[in-house]
Amino acid sequence: MLAVDAMMIAGMVVCVFTDPDFQTFWVAVAMVPVALLLALITLHAEDEWRLLRKDLETGVKVCRNGRISSVSMHHDGESSPTYRISVVFGDPESSVGFSIPETLYEAVSEGQKARIACTPLSQVLLELRTDTYVYIATNP
Repeated sequence: MLAVDAMMIAGMVVCVFTDPDFQTFWVAVAMVPVALLLALITLHAEDEWRLLRKDLETGVKVCRNGRISSVSMHHDGESSPTYRISVVFGDPESSVGFSIPETLYEAVSEGQKARIACTPLSQVLLELRTDTYVYIATNP
Protein backbone atom coordinates (compact mmCIF):
# COMPACT_ATOMS: atom_id res chain seq x y z
CA MET A 1 0.00 0.00 0.00
CA LEU A 2 2.87 2.35 0.68
CA ALA A 3 4.11 1.80 -2.88
CA VAL A 4 0.68 2.69 -4.29
CA ASP A 5 0.58 5.86 -2.17
CA ALA A 6 4.07 6.81 -3.33
CA MET A 7 3.08 6.36 -6.98
CA MET A 8 -0.07 8.45 -6.52
CA ILE A 9 1.83 11.25 -4.80
CA ALA A 10 4.54 11.12 -7.48
CA GLY A 11 1.82 11.37 -10.14
CA MET A 12 0.37 14.43 -8.40
CA VAL A 13 3.79 16.08 -8.27
CA VAL A 14 4.40 15.37 -11.96
CA CYS A 15 1.00 16.86 -12.84
CA VAL A 16 1.72 20.00 -10.82
CA PHE A 17 5.07 20.60 -12.52
CA THR A 18 4.27 19.55 -16.09
CA ASP A 19 0.62 20.41 -16.76
CA PRO A 20 -0.17 24.14 -16.93
CA ASP A 21 -3.72 23.52 -15.62
CA PHE A 22 -2.28 22.14 -12.37
CA GLN A 23 0.16 24.97 -11.79
CA THR A 24 -2.10 27.08 -9.64
CA PHE A 25 -1.46 27.67 -5.98
CA TRP A 26 -4.85 26.32 -4.87
CA VAL A 27 -4.48 23.05 -6.75
CA ALA A 28 -1.13 22.46 -5.07
CA VAL A 29 -2.62 23.36 -1.67
CA ALA A 30 -5.55 20.97 -2.26
CA MET A 31 -3.18 18.09 -3.00
CA VAL A 32 -1.51 18.28 0.44
CA PRO A 33 -4.60 17.09 2.38
CA VAL A 34 -5.16 14.35 -0.20
CA ALA A 35 -1.61 13.11 0.28
CA LEU A 36 -1.97 13.25 4.08
CA LEU A 37 -5.27 11.34 3.93
CA LEU A 38 -3.68 8.63 1.77
CA ALA A 39 -0.81 8.31 4.23
CA LEU A 40 -3.19 8.09 7.21
CA ILE A 41 -5.32 5.37 5.60
CA THR A 42 -2.21 3.43 4.62
CA LEU A 43 -0.69 3.59 8.08
CA HIS A 44 -3.95 2.38 9.65
CA ALA A 45 -4.20 -0.54 7.22
CA GLU A 46 -0.53 -1.42 7.72
CA ASP A 47 -1.09 -1.53 11.49
CA GLU A 48 -3.99 -3.97 11.10
CA TRP A 49 -1.94 -6.18 8.77
CA ARG A 50 1.02 -6.07 11.19
CA LEU A 51 -1.16 -7.44 14.00
CA LEU A 52 -2.56 -10.18 11.78
CA ARG A 53 0.93 -11.14 10.56
CA LYS A 54 2.13 -11.33 14.17
CA ASP A 55 -0.82 -13.58 15.09
CA LEU A 56 -0.16 -15.85 12.13
CA GLU A 57 3.61 -16.01 12.75
CA THR A 58 3.15 -17.04 16.38
CA GLY A 59 0.42 -19.51 15.47
CA VAL A 60 -1.65 -18.54 18.51
CA LYS A 61 -5.42 -18.61 18.53
CA VAL A 62 -7.91 -18.19 21.34
CA CYS A 63 -10.86 -20.57 21.75
CA ARG A 64 -13.71 -19.58 24.04
CA ASN A 65 -17.29 -20.52 24.79
CA GLY A 66 -19.86 -17.76 24.90
CA ARG A 67 -23.23 -16.50 23.75
CA ILE A 68 -24.06 -14.41 20.68
CA SER A 69 -25.20 -11.08 22.08
CA SER A 70 -25.89 -9.23 18.83
CA VAL A 71 -26.02 -9.82 15.10
CA SER A 72 -26.28 -6.67 13.00
CA MET A 73 -26.20 -5.41 9.45
CA HIS A 74 -25.22 -1.93 8.34
CA HIS A 75 -26.17 -0.67 4.89
CA ASP A 76 -25.56 2.93 3.88
CA GLY A 77 -27.30 2.57 0.52
CA GLU A 78 -24.17 3.20 -1.53
CA SER A 79 -21.89 0.23 -0.84
CA SER A 80 -22.60 -3.40 -0.10
CA PRO A 81 -23.88 -4.16 3.41
CA THR A 82 -21.53 -5.07 6.23
CA TYR A 83 -22.38 -7.68 8.85
CA ARG A 84 -21.15 -7.83 12.46
CA ILE A 85 -21.52 -10.20 15.37
CA SER A 86 -20.77 -9.76 19.07
CA VAL A 87 -20.07 -12.66 21.40
CA VAL A 88 -20.23 -12.36 25.20
CA PHE A 89 -18.09 -14.53 27.47
CA GLY A 90 -19.53 -14.76 30.97
CA ASP A 91 -20.19 -11.13 31.93
CA PRO A 92 -21.24 -8.37 29.48
CA GLU A 93 -17.89 -6.58 29.85
CA SER A 94 -16.03 -9.43 28.17
CA SER A 95 -17.59 -9.25 24.72
CA VAL A 96 -15.80 -9.18 21.39
CA GLY A 97 -17.07 -8.14 17.96
CA PHE A 98 -16.21 -9.41 14.48
CA SER A 99 -17.00 -8.61 10.87
CA ILE A 100 -18.69 -11.64 9.34
CA PRO A 101 -19.88 -12.85 5.92
CA GLU A 102 -23.55 -12.76 4.97
CA THR A 103 -23.92 -16.56 5.19
CA LEU A 104 -22.92 -16.52 8.86
CA TYR A 105 -25.20 -13.52 9.51
CA GLU A 106 -28.17 -15.47 8.12
CA ALA A 107 -27.33 -18.70 10.00
CA VAL A 108 -27.05 -17.44 13.59
CA SER A 109 -29.25 -15.46 15.94
CA GLU A 110 -28.93 -13.58 19.20
CA GLY A 111 -28.86 -15.71 22.32
CA GLN A 112 -27.32 -18.79 20.71
CA LYS A 113 -24.47 -20.48 22.52
CA ALA A 114 -21.30 -20.42 20.44
CA ARG A 115 -17.70 -21.58 20.55
CA ILE A 116 -15.33 -19.28 18.73
CA ALA A 117 -11.70 -19.38 17.71
CA CYS A 118 -10.05 -16.06 16.93
CA THR A 119 -6.65 -14.42 16.71
CA PRO A 120 -5.83 -12.53 19.94
CA LEU A 121 -4.18 -9.37 18.56
CA SER A 122 -5.99 -8.69 15.29
CA GLN A 123 -9.37 -10.07 16.45
CA VAL A 124 -10.08 -12.05 13.27
CA LEU A 125 -12.80 -14.69 13.57
CA LEU A 126 -11.32 -18.02 12.48
CA GLU A 127 -14.14 -20.36 13.49
CA LEU A 128 -17.61 -20.19 15.05
CA ARG A 129 -19.65 -23.23 16.07
CA THR A 130 -23.24 -23.31 17.30
CA ASP A 131 -25.59 -26.27 17.77
CA THR A 132 -26.86 -25.83 14.22
CA TYR A 133 -24.05 -24.17 12.22
CA VAL A 134 -20.29 -24.34 11.74
CA TYR A 135 -18.37 -21.44 10.20
CA ILE A 136 -14.68 -21.82 9.32
CA ALA A 137 -12.95 -18.78 7.81
CA THR A 138 -10.98 -20.84 5.29
CA ASN A 139 -14.07 -22.41 3.69
CA PRO A 140 -14.91 -20.93 0.28
